[in-house]
Amino acid sequence: MRYHDFLKPYLSSVDANGNPVNKETYEVYIRTDNEYRSLSLDQVKRGKTFYRRYREYGFVILAVVYALTAVEANVAAHLKNFNANMNEDLTLRIEPSAERTFMAQTAPGIKLVIGF
Repeated sequence: MRYHDFLKPYLSSVDANGNPVNKETYEVYIRTDNEYRSLSLDQVKRGKTFYRRYREYGFVILAVVYALTAVEANVAAHLKNFNANMNEDLTLRIEPSAERTFMAQTAPGIKLVIGF
C-alpha cells in the first residue's frame, strides 16, 4: 500500500513520452499522519525504493513460512503412527563386543545397545 503511495507521484514525474516533468515537489499521502506532504523527487524515489524493498522481503518471508509449514505438516504425517509402534520400556544395555580391525585381527570392546 505505501509503495503505491510513492509510486503514483514517481510515475507522474515523467510524461507519456518518457520526458521528465519539471516539478519541484510532489504530493504524497503519508498514512501514519493521515495527511498529504510535499516531497522532492529524490525523496519520492527513496520512499518508493524503501517500501518496494520491504514489500519484496515480505513476499520472501511469506514463501519461507509457507514452505516451513508444508515441511512441518509432512513430518507430522510421517510421525503420526510413531508412538503406536513404540514400547514403553526404553533400555540402555552395555555389552561386550569383539570387532575385526583392518588387519583381520579381533579387538575387544564394548557396545551400547538401546532397546525400545
